[in-house]
Amino acid sequence: MKENSTIFVVKHERISTELIAGSSSLDENSIKTLMHNGISVCKERDSALWGAMMGLQGENKAYLPIMETEIEALLEVNYKQLKRINIEDLNIKDNIRLTKNILYQRMVRYFRNQRCPCRRGFTNGIEIYILEDDANPKYRKYQRYNLTIRYNDQVEDAWQLDVSMGRKSIVGKTQAFLLPALQNKQFQVIAGTMVMPCNEITQRHIELTEEQIFPICNPEIKGDLAVPTYYNRDTNKYLTKYNGIRKFIDRWINTPAFKEEVGVDLPDNANFIQLADHKIGIVDEKAKTLKFGNGQTGVSPGYFFKKYGAAERPAEHRHFFICPQSMKITLWRLYNIFQQGKDSSGRLDPNDVDTNNYLYHTIWMGNHAWADGMNLMFSDDEHALEALENHLKAMPFEHCKKYFAIIISDIDRDDTTSPHYHLYYKMKYLLMKYNIGSQVIHKKRVEDKNFISYMVPNIAAAIAGKEGGKAWKIAYPSQKNDMIIGIGAYKEYGMNQQYIGAAVCLDKEGELHNFDACLKGNFEELRSTIIKAILNFYKKFQQPSRLIIYYHKKLNHDESDMIEDALKKCQVSCPVIVINVTETDSEDLIAFDTTCPNVLMPVSGTYVHLRTKRGIHEYLLYNNERYAQYGERMGFLRPFPIKISIMAGRNNEQDLSEEDIKNIITLTYQTTRINWKSVSMRSMPITIAYAKLVAKFVPHFPDGQLTDFGKNNLWML
Repeated sequence: MKENSTIFVVKHERISTELIAGSSSLDENSIKTLMHNGISVCKERDSALWGAMMGLQGENKAYLPIMETEIEALLEVNYKQLKRINIEDLNIKDNIRLTKNILYQRMVRYFRNQRCPCRRGFTNGIEIYILEDDANPKYRKYQRYNLTIRYNDQVEDAWQLDVSMGRKSIVGKTQAFLLPALQNKQFQVIAGTMVMPCNEITQRHIELTEEQIFPICNPEIKGDLAVPTYYNRDTNKYLTKYNGIRKFIDRWINTPAFKEEVGVDLPDNANFIQLADHKIGIVDEKAKTLKFGNGQTGVSPGYFFKKYGAAERPAEHRHFFICPQSMKITLWRLYNIFQQGKDSSGRLDPNDVDTNNYLYHTIWMGNHAWADGMNLMFSDDEHALEALENHLKAMPFEHCKKYFAIIISDIDRDDTTSPHYHLYYKMKYLLMKYNIGSQVIHKKRVEDKNFISYMVPNIAAAIAGKEGGKAWKIAYPSQKNDMIIGIGAYKEYGMNQQYIGAAVCLDKEGELHNFDACLKGNFEELRSTIIKAILNFYKKFQQPSRLIIYYHKKLNHDESDMIEDALKKCQVSCPVIVINVTETDSEDLIAFDTTCPNVLMPVSGTYVHLRTKRGIHEYLLYNNERYAQYGERMGFLRPFPIKISIMAGRNNEQDLSEEDIKNIITLTYQTTRINWKSVSMRSMPITIAYAKLVAKFVPHFPDGQLTDFGKNNLWML
């Protein structure tokens, strides 16, 4: 097994560079500019450097500029007045951090000399924009790549360059300042060879780039740039990623020009690093097994759910439709599919699954499952919400009966440019006030020829979860008396505020409850939510064996203090384990199974040890649809792995053992396999995935608050 990283050698044991100093005369914003676009070295931390370099005497701090054009543009006159200090004969082994960033500086210079836009990566390293398609008269298409330098990581005492392939970017060909529709909107721009937020553009940027500043498309401005929506049906993105990275290395990295300008050699023809056997593991086969209807077991929901239905059927609900009057025919087709497993014409494709069979074992359908006279067909989207509110007030609800709404809509919930964009969210909220869950189905989906075979299973799994059932379960759970909390975040384009979805608790019975959300930075509210969740667990199960917290990013100091304070408040005395989970689709390392060249994706349940530093254990974890018993006979290969960082709580009496880590990896793997939003496998643990969905919806609700119904229900699937 290999990873998308290649070994390189710095040509000379000693290198030279230029630092800038004299920053004491700069204001706070200028200092931030230097820090964001470079690194600092200081006398206190880098005493060996100060002792070896006479030019640094008399200075307390100096900076290495990496993104030099950005610093020059933002500091303007002040930049020219800063003191330059030549650093000669720098020993690279004694100055790993500085050497790494000198190499970054050289790489940026190299790519910008080739007219390739660059910027600092979101985590580490640099991001390169490679022009891929310039044929369209309105926009260009770029492919993004991330470069990260590491030392003493996968290979002892060696330098490595991680090369990852990110997303594509579409960039308009009309200068940003010539498009009035973009005023007051948030987007990134390519300014010459810089990539930056539009609101940071100054007159100096315009001068330096000779007005060559172009908008990078995002959902908020896609309509203004007249960029069409298109979907690329790639059946093996993993293979595409592998080939794309190899092509980039051969074209841009493994070349005489790169090696000369950056000052490195690439042994072994820049091939990927072979992972050592001891770094690769796989969860037990039993951990992969899921339970479906009639007690049947299997590994793939895409096959077994459609064959056997839900593991636990939800309580009986009364269903009713909500749609515009113009969609009456669509309504009847849906009704017939749910009721009889066929469309309104009475025909099913011979290759379609037995829809009625798994629907019968999943959700309560039949004549008794429909709320007589409760369908709502409104005149148009403009009056839909008012019509729904009046309709709900007049509905003859029966005491102790549960209700569920199926909404048919032609509004794309991700199209922020639609005048009725918020209707989707407002309808959901209004129904939740009446303790009614809902499933929104887009009209064009119902009309798709693959609707019954592809979309209906996804809808059935989601409805089962929303109504309190379980589409499938873990057959052999590794979880014991653990309390699990997940915290996820979401920020929507066009909204300045990010919301945190929190306290998604998974107890030993596999139940999720206590959903909530708050604004990012509102630690008091988040702390209160976590305390409430812990106390609820204690009430039901008493003292947990462990408290496991899944977080959507690396905890900062304030967040750590908030969690520790909540634990003290509840007098939690059990071991605490914090797991940071990030997706790897766009950046970082991934592993390739080169023994299976037509697939390359490692088997589901594979985990790869990346590194252990300062008590943090980093792994790649694969939950996908490749199972050893099926060989290469698979449909779509998805999803990409997640990167998990496992660490013990501050007050734990013992460090994590190898057995502890393996158990946590297995537990994390299993919590990724019970996401009922789709019958396709998802990469994120549900504790984070569901919390993120809550954070996505809440900003659209009044006062950013959930109803009580929404705090104990999977309404967001």
